[in-house]
Amino acid sequence: MVRITAFDDNGVYKVDFEIPELDECPICHHALKPTILNSKYVMDSTDKGTTLCNLYAMFLCPKCRKVFLGKFRQRIGLVSSHIADYMGEYELFPMTPNRESFSDDILGLSLTFVETYGQAQQAEAEGLSQICGIGYRKALEYLVKDYLCHKFPADEEAIKAEALGQSLRRIEDGRIQTLAQRATWIGNDETHYVRKHEDLDVKTMKTFIRAMINFIDSELTFEKALCIDPA
Repeated sequence: MVRITAFDDNGVYKVDFEIPELDECPICHHALKPTILNSKYVMDSTDKGTTLCNLYAMFLCPKCRKVFLGKFRQRIGLVSSHIADYMGEYELFPMTPNRESFSDDILGLSLTFVETYGQAQQAEAEGLSQICGIGYRKALEYLVKDYLCHKFPADEEAIKAEALGQSLRRIEDGRIQTLAQRATWIGNDETHYVRKHEDLDVKTMKTFIRAMINFIDSELTFEKALCIDPA
């Protein structure tokens, strides 16, 4: 734990706080021992002789040199009016997702998929759990259709215009088709009022998409190998 002495938002009352030692920058995701630039606490409510408050601390990452904010839930008055008790809850802002990397082949196949997937990751990192699944579902559709347009260039216009379910039936590799179908089912649940698959969530959908990418990546690598003329 790290000890911080902070004043209230009026700069009058001083209290000693303890916060957990941060070990990763929420922006660049490198290991760190951040510099604390400033801190203030804001009163929230009073309950049974104790005061609940939020301690806000501003940190500087020594690696990326960017500033981020921490919000730490605290309780004052349990032991002393000058000592706070950390309640085990904190948030860091901004939270930049640790973006998944994709091969050059996948970037070349569907840059729109990669961009949409990254935006869904950003939404998930910011706690937008009700919309990030929709983003992953949209990214999946870009991946499937761009993959099929690559496989069947003569049918490109039809593939772009048809429903995703029709596109899924075009996939020849049974492994990719199964993963895409299951990921789509979960993604559709993210857009509906009632879920059909209560035991499956965004985490499962991302796992299926990642497996799809691995198979597609291997297929694209194989295609490049076929283009090499024998010596």
